[in-house]
Amino acid sequence: MLDIQNTETAGVKTLKLIGRIDGISSPMLDKSIKDLAISGERQLITDLQDVNYISSAGLRVFLTAQQVMTKAGGELMLYNLNEQILSIFKTAGFTRIFKIIHDISEISALNGVSNEEEQQISNEIINNISFKILKTNAKPSETKKFGNFEKLSKSEYSEADVVTLAPKELKYGIGLGALGDGYTDFKDYFGETAVINCDFFVYPAVKKPAVDYIIPPPDFSFIKYQFLNFLGFKGDFKYIINFEGVNGFVNSNDLFQAILKLNSSKLYGIVFFAESKGLWGMNLKQVPIVDNKSGIEDSIFSEQNFPNWLNFPVEASDFNSIIVGTGFIHNFTELPVSLKDYFASNSNWHIHTAVFEKGIINRNIENFNEELNRILTELEPQKVVHLLGRSVLSSGCIGLIELEV
Repeated sequence: MLDIQNTETAGVKTLKLIGRIDGISSPMLDKSIKDLAISGERQLITDLQDVNYISSAGLRVFLTAQQVMTKAGGELMLYNLNEQILSIFKTAGFTRIFKIIHDISEISALNGVSNEEEQQISNEIINNISFKILKTNAKPSETKKFGNFEKLSKSEYSEADVVTLAPKELKYGIGLGALGDGYTDFKDYFGETAVINCDFFVYPAVKKPAVDYIIPPPDFSFIKYQFLNFLGFKGDFKYIINFEGVNGFVNSNDLFQAILKLNSSKLYGIVFFAESKGLWGMNLKQVPIVDNKSGIEDSIFSEQNFPNWLNFPVEASDFNSIIVGTGFIHNFTELPVSLKDYFASNSNWHIHTAVFEKGIINRNIENFNEELNRILTELEPQKVVHLLGRSVLSSGCIGLIELEV
């Protein structure tokens, strides 16, 4: 029998374990560790002073948990090992994998920050959200606009509107895209699209959609992306930001409004990854091409047509999934004419989000690019949606590219 007590040691979340860790009790321990990791904890301590037995099944839980925590920039540490349990961990070779803590002062030192880090990173609290901000000297970049966004609302796209782009022409962006080599082949498979790190993720507007994607190899000259409309950007990140709610989870709209208060720039390209605690997102049910125009007199977004054209959520979904989003946020009083079609009248952001399997993330801002690439290449995508303002996030990291107006 195993008793698991959720406590803290010198400010670090701790699981105090009492009893046996074996094939019967190890699933309970595994769940306790995963629950804390999913809730946002990245430093975990297991107090093993009162453990009297551990089997190979129990050791496997520790090993698996350490592998997951390490990928997310965290660590599982062992504290207060009695002689019997320490001997088992040594025999298994785990003392080379885990940090063994013998004294509480070693735990207190975990929360220290070097002078170099203090010089690079600033801290802000805005809209009850805590930010750690790494600012660079990156210069503003251009936006790239392709296709005709105006034809979306009345389902007026045709083959003549298709824009074919190579991955090297893109870096980040949002649009209505598809994959394929001929119009008759791909015309029924356009959908919400997110381009992130040149990788292409699309959720086709069909009855039973499944996300399609391409992670281009180094030599990707033969790959082509098809768009009916696309707004994208390149460049270096001006800011890399870690965010976390002060008293709980973070509303997506509050997050984006807080970001705009960091300085006076008018337009940003945004790339972020986060852990979802309830996602609200919509997507097209039909491709807005002339073939599907029948019955459309005003707009697919009108009250009469909306239910036939868009999947709109009635409740939050994708709890604990990893999401990766890209798009634009602006701080204009009056939008430039070139951007008006891309933003709803009541919103100052437009973001498409790729939803991946459940997991945890590395929130270290200095590992932003590496973690973004890990998520995109190692986790399985589930769908792509137009992000809505009621979405709830636990924590995450954001890259901002300042854009020319």
